[in-house]
Amino acid sequence: MSNKKIYDNVNNIFLFFSMALRVNLELELYLSVIYILQQKVKPMAEYLTIAHSDELKSGECKTVEVNGLALALYNVNGKFYATDNTCLHRGGPLGEGELQNTIVTCPWHGWQYDVITGENVVDSAAKLKTYEVQVVGNDVQVKI
Repeated sequence: MSNKKIYDNVNNIFLFFSMALRVNLELELYLSVIYILQQKVKPMAEYLTIAHSDELKSGECKTVEVNGLALALYNVNGKFYATDNTCLHRGGPLGEGELQNTIVTCPWHGWQYDVITGENVVDSAAKLKTYEVQVVGNDVQVKI
């Protein structure tokens, strides 16, 4: 076999592997981009009706369930707020607690939280998840 043929064969093999490597790298890059996008794209939140505004008088709270979540709904002077329903101390139902101004007291052991911020009144690092609430007509809606 002549040197020219050997050179051509080696060159063809090199080109083949270069192309295969390029295709593989492009595929890996494509799959990486898809993975990153999947991690960053989250389902859009939506407002869901959880109560009617006339169900809860000012100064009252109650437990509501939406999409498998137990939330506590509060009426503070006609403005509605929502937090997780579970007290961080021992899991008491905050929706069954006592509401005074913006402070809810857990019915089990007296832990208190600000219903606007979700913060515990003694330790602000202990914080409930809060949810955006809007009233549309008579419907009280929470953003999930």
